Amino acid sequence: MEVADPAIPVFCFIDPDTLYQDIPVLISVSDAQGTPMGRAEVGVYADFSGNTFSGPEVLQVYADLNGNGVVDEDTELVSGNESGVYKTKTDQYDGTAMVIVRMNLTCPYLGELYVYAGSATAQVEFEVLYSGSGNTGGETDDGSTDAAGTDAGTDAGATTGDTTGGDTSGGVTTEGEATSNEANHNNTTWGR
Repeated sequence: MEVADPAIPVFCFIDPDTLYQDIPVLISVSDAQGTPMGRAEVGVYADFSGNTFSGPEVLQVYADLNGNGVVDEDTELVSGNESGVYKTKTDQYDGTAMVIVRMNLTCPYLGELYVYAGSATAQVEFEVLYSGSGNTGGETDDGSTDAAGTDAGTDAGATTGDTTGGDTSGGVTTEGEATSNEANHNNTTWGR
């Protein structure tokens, strides 16, 4: 019997009424001294989205084009089947850009959002856990709950986000973690 890879979503319900969570991701680009880099080009793409995966689109990336902080499904999807890598520029003054990641919550998976600007890269993990699907961010061997604050044995449908990134030239990398019970703001800062 072949065991399915738990990182790949095998079966998910995808329809307009699907259970999902929208997570704003703030991207900040700065130079080696920490000065924000305005108008820097940033590329963004995700695992398990329409343009990178032939299965169910469990991660969708949206550009908040009108700045209202809410996904406008008809006009802001940038990770559809016919999309390339989403390219945007950081704000002229504060060196930031924002995307919204919609996580489908109907099946367990582990996916990543990738961001790059020049030679600097960063990635954010998005994971949905269900009882028995894994132990990441959940119960430890002694029965306690680890720092992620979710217990895979009792928290069916828990989501986690872990911000990790690469620093290629002396800038700053920050790490953060969020669970579905908190406001999910994943900030990634890296130098160029």
